[in-house]
Amino acid sequence: MREVTALLAPQALMHNVGLDEYYPESAPSICCEENQLKQVFINLIKNAIEATPSGGRVFVRVEGEDPAYLYVRVIDEGVGIPPERIRRMGEPFYTTKDKGIGLGLMVSHKIVEEHQGKITFESKLNEGTTVTVSLRKRGD
Repeated sequence: MREVTALLAPQALMHNVGLDEYYPESAPSICCEENQLKQVFINLIKNAIEATPSGGRVFVRVEGEDPAYLYVRVIDEGVGIPPERIRRMGEPFYTTKDKGIGLGLMVSHKIVEEHQGKITFESKLNEGTTVTVSLRKRGD
């Protein structure tokens, strides 16, 4: 996650968006294809930066308290997503962006599903969106 946020920090700066990160002191382990999950988080954080107005913030939170799952939350202060659109997030060629092609979230959903996880969206109009990626922790 730190590599992903470091990669996207210049884009956040160009959009005048703050990027706040929180990681637990001891990060739990997950079994994954690292580059695939990096692609997911690049897409989600990039979307959050683009949705956040100048002067706003994007928060990246890694939470590991749950005994079975690791949660990664990307929270933006954007305009939010109407409920009827949230249901369609991740469908092929469905996009809320003017210049989007609607494949980024579809690919992200597939990657997360292949890791036995899931992506969920919560949004409030004019307040922002929280995208949560749930990933199974590695069993010892």
